[in-house]
Amino acid sequence: MAGVMEAMGIARPTFERNNIPDLFAYIRSFGRSVERIYAQPGSPRNGERLFVAKRCVECHSVTPQGDPTRANLRTRLIKGSLMTISGAMWNHGPKMWADMARRGIPMSPLTTEEMSDIIGYLYFLQFIDPPGVAERGRIVFQEKRCGKCHLSPEKGVAPGADFAKSDKLKTQLEVVTEMWNHASTMEEKMLKESLEWPVFRGGEMADLMAYLTSLRAGK
Repeated sequence: MAGVMEAMGIARPTFERNNIPDLFAYIRSFGRSVERIYAQPGSPRNGERLFVAKRCVECHSVTPQGDPTRANLRTRLIKGSLMTISGAMWNHGPKMWADMARRGIPMSPLTTEEMSDIIGYLYFLQFIDPPGVAERGRIVFQEKRCGKCHLSPEKGVAPGADFAKSDKLKTQLEVVTEMWNHASTMEEKMLKESLEWPVFRGGEMADLMAYLTSLRAGK
């Protein structure tokens, strides 16, 4: 398509804001049905493997800091929905192809499943926070008065769960799930103890997670 447009003297379009969803809606309006279509979510794990296999990793970094010589997708191209990411990939095409040619990376076509997995991986990246710091999390644990009900190495005996021995706190996602399921019970106990509901700001939640998982790991 890029070659045909160049031959016809048509400038390559770029998409902004809601352009792509609107364009898709227009194309679909020619069909009989306009009911909502749900995209099959891709596998972020498979997308990560494809990201390496297709040599995307040679030009793009995905870590919080990243290699300064590579474009960091965590901060530049991947914020938003499926359509936003698709638009960013399209707009990035000409520069990407030039970089690939310079590096000797062949243009590799993708199947629908592979595209779904890659976009799933890029979409998932925006939900990964920079890692918390366990020592700061220990301070959060103290300041939010979690030790009032839960066992901590500093306090010793407490009526609540011993985080270091719990089988449900092996990962941060498990910690978040348990916090949610435990919220109503915790509220009742805090009301009885005249304790204020803790509010987390900035990176406090990530730090607390790092501290709790470090207890479970025996660190």
